[in-house]
Amino acid sequence: MSINTYYTILGITECATFEEIQKAYRQKALLYHPDKNKSDNAHDIFIKIQKAYEVLSDPERRSKYDNDLNSYRQNIFNSINTDKTNRSKSDIENIQKQKKSPINKRSYKREKTSINSKNILIFICISIITIYIAYHANLFNINNHNTDTINPTQQIDDYVEEVAPMVEEVEDSNIYKNNHLMNGDSPFTEYFGINSYDDSQDNYITVNNGSDQDAVVILKNITSKKIIRNVYINKHTSYDIRNIPEGIYEMKCVYGNDWNPNLLFNGMKLGMFQSNVHYSSQANYKDYFNMFSERTENGISIPYYEVTLHKVSNGNMRTKKINQSDFFEK
Repeated sequence: MSINTYYTILGITECATFEEIQKAYRQKALLYHPDKNKSDNAHDIFIKIQKAYEVLSDPERRSKYDNDLNSYRQNIFNSINTDKTNRSKSDIENIQKQKKSPINKRSYKREKTSINSKNILIFICISIITIYIAYHANLFNINNHNTDTINPTQQIDDYVEEVAPMVEEVEDSNIYKNNHLMNGDSPFTEYFGINSYDDSQDNYITVNNGSDQDAVVILKNITSKKIIRNVYINKHTSYDIRNIPEGIYEMKCVYGNDWNPNLLFNGMKLGMFQSNVHYSSQANYKDYFNMFSERTENGISIPYYEVTLHKVSNGNMRTKKINQSDFFEK
């Protein structure tokens, strides 16, 4: 069974070098970029290519991804072996039940009765013929005999196969307890669109998630209203949002625990936290991020910010509470 991984998306081996990853990404991105490739699935493929490159080009994220991938494969292997073992046990139990089944006993009894009836009938016929030949006369008036026999085909008709009842499979939300994504993942790309980058810009925003909840951070250009990034950041970790196109940006956050990838928003399976969900945004325009580079006497001034997220008021970014609709507003 093949698994579609970030490596297979880029068409590289799992021991590929950084240079090989870069080369594969450029080739794939050029081939499937929505501006050049107008096929129906080009957009979706390009998103996967971009996400694969984001993870594999970062040594720390790649190492984490490799560990998760190996664990996933091991779980599948263990699950298959367990399933085979359970099926073997089930087959043995079914055979033993069939041997003891009342249906089989009844079928055997009927078959035996049918054979005995046939033997009696044959014996009677032979006796009649013998008497007829011996006496050459109709000494006996043979009446018709109503012999009750059981048709062997009834063994099939009488057998009623037991069908397992149809059970609606209900997903147990507990399976996503303590589940989380990897730092830098973009869970809402399908809704907000592809992340925007400008490789000519060396600017960045360092986001420290100091809360006890994971967070998804989005950057919204206040002029175009476009969401240019959506980034997953685990609790008590930091992440650098780099190569941001020039502009002024507002940051919004959603905090929570136990990421469930199957939760829906507006009919789209985007995923969301199951517990402790809380939405917030910057309190006012003074906290917006000015990502325009400026020329100074010493050269070009590159914008850089560092913010610490807290679900409580002691974070260094002033925030206000918002609702889900505000967060997903385009």
